[in-house]
Amino acid sequence: MSNKLTVQIYGNKYPITFQEDPSYVQQLAAEIDKTVTDLMRNSGRMSINDALVLTALNYLDACRKAEDGADNLRKQITAYVEDAAKARMELSEARKEIARMEKGMAAHA
Repeated sequence: MSNKLTVQIYGNKYPITFQEDPSYVQQLAAEIDKTVTDLMRNSGRMSINDALVLTALNYLDACRKAEDGADNLRKQITAYVEDAAKARMELSEARKEIARMEKGMAAHA
């Protein structure tokens, strides 16, 4: 289901259509508005377009870094799962060897 909403960023209204929860989109817009407003206040000469582009670049950078971090975590988890599987196989083999040795000792006793 599509939702429609008009968000306000640095005094400008932007009508958007989206699939997510409207409150979530409002939160995103509020965060962007705060970032753009801070940029505009701290830089006397920056245009709204420059502030929006810089904000977009900063968020895309953060997104890419988060994706890289998630990829790294997935690789680590995969390695841990593989190590655990190897350890289970080694344990199974060790138990079989112990059982074989116990039988051998019992036969000689």
